[in-house]
Amino acid sequence: MLCVIHVWRSKVREIEKIDELKRDVKNWFSFFNDNIQRFKSNYEFCFVDQWDAVDKMSRINRSTLTVNKISASLRSIIGQFEKNPPDIMVLAKGQKSNQEVIDIYSGLTRYISTKSDAEVVYSQVFKDILVGGFGAFLVDYVVDEENPFFNSLRIKRVEFNKCFFDPKAKLATKNDGDFCGYIVKIGYDTLFEKFGLRRGEVVPFSETARYEDIFYDNDSITIVNLFKKVPYQKKVFLLGTGEVVDEKELKKLEEEFIIKNDFYAVNSTFDSGQNLTRPVPPTVIDEKTVTDHKIIHYVFAGNKIIDEKVFPGKSLPMVFVDGFSSYSDGFQRTSGFFEQSTDPQRIYNYAISELSDALLSNTTRSWLATVDMIDGFENIWKNAKYQEVLLYNPSPNGDKPIVVNPPPVSQEIFQIFAQTMGDIYSSIGNYEESRGEASNAISGAAIINRQLASNTNIYPYISSIRNSLKKVWEVITDLIPVIYDAERIITIIDEKGQYKNVKVNELRGFEIHNDLTKNKFSVHVSVGGSLEAQKQLALKMGIELLGLLPPDKRPIFVDLIAKNIELQNMPEIVARLREFVVPPQVIAAEEGKTYTPPPNPEQILIEKEIQLKESQLKQMEIENITNLMKIILEKQENQADNISRLADSIAKIINAEGNLTKEQNETAKMIVNEFDKIIKEDQENIDKIKEKTR
Repeated sequence: MLCVIHVWRSKVREIEKIDELKRDVKNWFSFFNDNIQRFKSNYEFCFVDQWDAVDKMSRINRSTLTVNKISASLRSIIGQFEKNPPDIMVLAKGQKSNQEVIDIYSGLTRYISTKSDAEVVYSQVFKDILVGGFGAFLVDYVVDEENPFFNSLRIKRVEFNKCFFDPKAKLATKNDGDFCGYIVKIGYDTLFEKFGLRRGEVVPFSETARYEDIFYDNDSITIVNLFKKVPYQKKVFLLGTGEVVDEKELKKLEEEFIIKNDFYAVNSTFDSGQNLTRPVPPTVIDEKTVTDHKIIHYVFAGNKIIDEKVFPGKSLPMVFVDGFSSYSDGFQRTSGFFEQSTDPQRIYNYAISELSDALLSNTTRSWLATVDMIDGFENIWKNAKYQEVLLYNPSPNGDKPIVVNPPPVSQEIFQIFAQTMGDIYSSIGNYEESRGEASNAISGAAIINRQLASNTNIYPYISSIRNSLKKVWEVITDLIPVIYDAERIITIIDEKGQYKNVKVNELRGFEIHNDLTKNKFSVHVSVGGSLEAQKQLALKMGIELLGLLPPDKRPIFVDLIAKNIELQNMPEIVARLREFVVPPQVIAAEEGKTYTPPPNPEQILIEKEIQLKESQLKQMEIENITNLMKIILEKQENQADNISRLADSIAKIINAEGNLTKEQNETAKMIVNEFDKIIKEDQENIDKIKEKTR
């Protein structure tokens, strides 16, 4: 019995929670319904049909032509945006991040962007805000394609009628709200494959709901993903280092200290030769209880909560993109870029339809005749324009049917053409120059000014998507430390576009190498206006800059200025300029290489002449030294011969004179020994000299 009551109460709580979540969703669609309907109407006008049903009914059997100027302008603006895509730059906060970790973060953002096909997603959302006035991004975490044991981050677009946010949110991105989410409709086969639920296990929201109702289900079922902030109390601690951490972070720091301290104790005891610093334990200076929030990700359908889990980040994962809004009585009214040009476009279509009818009527001849003239020939005259011969009954006075010329085409129609076309383009600031067409602007300065005027008109929408993308990448950098928190190998893309595998969060000793969990980063997003206008302005400024430089310094900048010229073979021209005009030391500096200047031919000739003269002098010096050594050698040999003969004479005297005293005999022997020593030294010197002169 208790078990049944528990199940019943659990089911009641689930139904109450679903009702609460459904109220959140319906509050948004009630608050934002006018904008959603206007988005749909603007989208159909731009891409589907520019004639509504009432106008078509009023022009039965008359032309309803469409010459869509808005669509052409939209393609031009989107094309410029795609040629000049947003540039995302990740910047480190604080002083803890080393350059290697910063490079990994930057490479990881490039990889996430590439795998998300982000430039296409950006373009789609930009088109949404231009046409409908708003759009939405989703930062999703999915199973990694290369390593299914881990998750990775992706950027996605959410359709205008499938996203929802907190109506109470104040920021343009609506990230300060309490909830956000998106709706998908899936078949029951997919419901079973993805969630393991069969058709009868989930009761649709309402079988009797109106078709327009967001929860209407028939052959499909609505799945709602809702992310909701749930507040809670937690303790935070102020450390001696100035950091503020919560209990979980403090526990992690304490565990890291124990590991580091044990490592230090072992290695310092055995004198490992490493230069170790004793780790310092985290010291708590103060603590405080604050209100924080966690984000719960609910997945529900019909009467069942399919999944409920804690979202890993602290920011809501969806970002609202506001094109250009106004507020009245607490309600937000979005406005698409082309909204003000719809009425001139309708008048233009009406004018061209009238002109078409007038031209058709001009090619059809009308006839004036009496009834008696065509009596018996009615069928012929009904199709008179297809007949080669027209028969008639002559009147008694000889009258016959006569041709009646149609009225001339009114010149007012052509005036309306010119007026409405000007109204269309001026309402969006899309002048001929920004479309690459000829205009009445004569000077280059006038052309650039009109292109810049187009940029000014589109700038609120560019600024909006830039601010939203900044928030998207802030959400991503907030999620990276928790999604990429384990020791793993990740793929990044370096600045040269090369894919690289790097290991992150690797424990080396008591340090974590390439730690992605501790770093704080900010995001800078750069989005330009019309690429052509920017290039024209850059080219003009570049040419003016060249005029200020000395002639010998101009080649340094010539390739950079040439890049702003639109020619079919401009890359080849720039390559040749860099090869033959730009100073090689500048190119070497850009590539991070050491520049070694080529030798001067005149200097080479002088150096060779000097080397030749030095060689000749050296040869003469060697010859002089050799001759001198030969003379010394001859003198040494003569001296040695003389000393040898003298020594022999002394020896003979000593041997012949037997009556020498003992002291005289000793003196003579000493002299002989000295002579022998001198002779030996001289002989050694002679041998050395001979060795050098060989």
